[in-house]
Amino acid sequence: MKRILLLIILFFPFAVVAQQKPQPKKKPPVKYWEEFTEKEKQSVIADSISSKEITDLYNGKFSFSDPGSNVALFNSLVSPSGSIVALRIYLFTKLIIAGDTSIGKLLQEYSVRMAYNQPDMLLRFFTFEHAKKNDVYKKYIPWFASDLDEAVEFQNFKDFLDLYFIRGNAAIKQMLLFIYKESEKAGAGSNHPVPIPLPPRGKDD
Repeated sequence: MKRILLLIILFFPFAVVAQQKPQPKKKPPVKYWEEFTEKEKQSVIADSISSKEITDLYNGKFSFSDPGSNVALFNSLVSPSGSIVALRIYLFTKLIIAGDTSIGKLLQEYSVRMAYNQPDMLLRFFTFEHAKKNDVYKKYIPWFASDLDEAVEFQNFKDFLDLYFIRGNAAIKQMLLFIYKESEKAGAGSNHPVPIPLPPRGKDD
């Protein structure tokens, strides 16, 4: 009995410490630019934008006249890091919706980069808008399809998103199916990655 009491006394402080161990904090819910208050937007613009190109685009002063500045802008918009993802997705989506053919090649290339670099934010944004009967994702489809026309490219794209969202909720998985179906209809994956070789020519050919 004394041994049991001794064990209880020795174990009790550890049990208390274990119970007092801080629990991991829950991640704050994702917020999109449209959900920011005006005060929050001004704070982000004043404190978090380090790219002059993004600042100019937000203020309607970016002209798309210089190829070097254009590339710098798009690289900033699809960057996999940074604290202004909500703003970058907002601005990139505005460019996608505008569909300016003069920057079509950039939209084609960088829309897929955005999906690879910011899959969580972008797919949840599509789902968020779809729930409001606003199918923004359809504006991305022509650009996705034109960049992913090779079979191997489109399959890699699908494999990446399927793996990334393997534990996604039903709404996310439904959105993935929408994107795949519409992209295939628009021509994604329609070409072979390598030309099919012709049979060897005979003597009489």
